[in-house]
Amino acid sequence: MTLVRPICPATARGYPHPAVWPGIENRLLSLSVTEGAILFAMQASVLRPTVSGLYEQDFFEWTVRNAQLLRAGRFEEADLEHIAEEIEDMGKSERRELETRLRVLLSHLLKWRFQPNHRGRSWQATIRVQRTELLRLLADMPSLQPQLRERLPEVYPTAVEGAIAETKLPDGVFPPRCPFSLDQILDADFFPD
Repeated sequence: MTLVRPICPATARGYPHPAVWPGIENRLLSLSVTEGAILFAMQASVLRPTVSGLYEQDFFEWTVRNAQLLRAGRFEEADLEHIAEEIEDMGKSERRELETRLRVLLSHLLKWRFQPNHRGRSWQATIRVQRTELLRLLADMPSLQPQLRERLPEVYPTAVEGAIAETKLPDGVFPPRCPFSLDQILDADFFPD
């Protein structure tokens, strides 16, 4: 007779705990092979969370298990719905980074142009860093290039708001449309006069 150790529902580690599961010592000794098999099956299916159930309970474990399932070609067991959502969210996250970096860069280019007496190393450094990071992002993901062109008119007004807040200049000072071309925005040597 083979003895299969059932897991304790309270600890979920595979070790019965007498304080939580009274009488477990005596019960383990009297298990039949059939009961042991049933408890083993319960451990695998009932007491262990499903892969999709892990999504809400333990995201890290969910990622590990789904990666294992996908690599093993066990697609029917993987949580494909949540995997698709996560992949979409990753794309959205990259687009948000693009927009954020563009907004900060535009805001600093505007400050550089419309407050020449306040130009300094800090603004220059921010412009250079944002350009570098934008170009890195575009090099890593060339499909974001059209997004940059599409998002420019949407991002520009928030860049103006940022420039107004930081410079205290009236909003009428800044043009209603972006005064810089995309080539100028990304040009490492361009600093507007």
